[in-house]
Formats: sequence, structure tokens, C-alpha cells
Amino acid sequence: MPRNTEIIGSGLRALAAGDTIRVDARDFGVGVVQFVVGTDQAVGAALAAWLCDPSNSEVAPVHPGPPISFETDSFFVIKNRGVASVNVIYGVLRLNPGAANQPAAGGDAGAAAGGGGGGGGGSGQTAGGGSSSGRRVFAF
Repeated sequence: MPRNTEIIGSGLRALAAGDTIRVDARDFGVGVVQFVVGTDQAVGAALAAWLCDPSNSEVAPVHPGPPISFETDSFFVIKNRGVASVNVIYGVLRLNPGAANQPAAGGDAGAAAGGGGGGGGGSGQTAGGGSSSGRRVFAF
């Protein structure tokens, strides 16, 4: 049964000093809901990436620790303006195009309407898969 949303991750990418990554929401198809950008650097490390607008002007630093989350249907740039490589990761939460006009999974509608029960519908685990772009796609 298709899920209503899915997460698509970039995988961990090393961003060399002075390099940029251009991320275009259109590359993820329709229904982009939210982007998340972060690093895997140790908290306290002096390494940070920068979230930039389409003209490469800095918007916000992406420090080690919690990632930045924001909504856009445009493109943005992740920039390393430091002198050392920094590991970055980004992903998108989007509407699942395969879930259009599909009923809710496993009795959820009955439980929400006070019809009792619910039940069935799966093991409670999420499944990952591949996509033609090489990104990993997870449906929830």
C-alpha cells in the first residue's frame, strides 16, 4: 500500500573547501514539502557549511548538531566557505506521487472515526528502496 509521504536522502557527501552543491526542488518531483540539511561533523568542531540562496549569498550556517529544516519549491545552494572539507547531508520530505487517491492503510480510518479497532495493515516497520536517481527512498 503506498504511503502519503516519502523521504529521499542525498547520502553523506564530502564538500571540499570552496565547493558548492546546488539542490533543486524540481529534481525531487512534485509535492516537495520540506528540506533538511545537516553535517555529520562532531559537535564543537569548527567546521560548518552554509545554506545559501540561488545567487550564493549566505542565508544560515549549518553547524554540527541539529540540522536546518525549511520549506521551498525553489533551488538553494550548500556552500563550504571554510579551508577544510566538511561532510554534509540533505534530504527532502515530499508527497508520494504513487499515493494519489489511495485509501488509508490498515483500518486507520475506522479508528479515527470512532469505529474501534484499527488493526492489520503491516508490521509497523518502514521499508527502504532505491530510485532511478540513485537516491534512497523511504516511504512512511
